[in-house]
This record gives sequence, structure tokens and C-alpha cells, in this order.
Amino acid sequence: MKYFVKGKYTLEQVKAVYKEQAKLHHPDKGGEVSAFQELNNEYRELLEMFKNKAKTKAEKEQFDNEINSIDALLDFLNVSNPILRKITKTLINTGGEELFNEFKKYVKK
Repeated sequence: MKYFVKGKYTLEQVKAVYKEQAKLHHPDKGGEVSAFQELNNEYRELLEMFKNKAKTKAEKEQFDNEINSIDALLDFLNVSNPILRKITKTLINTGGEELFNEFKKYVKK
């Protein structure tokens, strides 16, 4: 893990580290696409570990929602434009360099 230092974390600590790192590495904030993708992969991996430790079906469903939810991050980063939200979601989910270039063109308008 590059963005999450080895150690024991609570779920709240993982989320806090993720939000802090997302602010630094989000392409919309001047970060690199590859770094942001790697951060997201590490975050999902940690959430999966928490999910696997969950004991009840409700707890597991809660982690599924966390893992699949990008909206909270977009809200945190104050991305309110629906087009930018859609582009960012697609970028995170696919990691397409071509899409990122389109995103940059749109932001410059």
C-alpha cells in the first residue's frame, strides 16, 4: 500500500485518510490520473477487508454501498456539475486516459 501506511485502522480512519489523499491526487485538483486510480484501488481493497470481517448481512451491504459510492467523494470535492460528476465517475471506474483528456477540455471551457 502506497497511500495507506501499514497499521491498524478503524473504518473512520480509512475514510479520513482517503478523503485527505483524494484532495491531493484528484485530477480535478491537479493530481495525476494514475495516482488517483491507485488510491481508489487501495481504498476499495481496504473496504473489502472490512466487509469480509463484517458479521451480518446488513454490515456487508453497508460496505457494498461504500465501495460502490463515488457520490460522497464528489460531494466532498465540491463537484456539483452533473456532467463533470458523470465524467469523473466514468474516469474512476474505467481509468481511461482518453476520457481524462476530454474531461480536461471540458473543464477549460
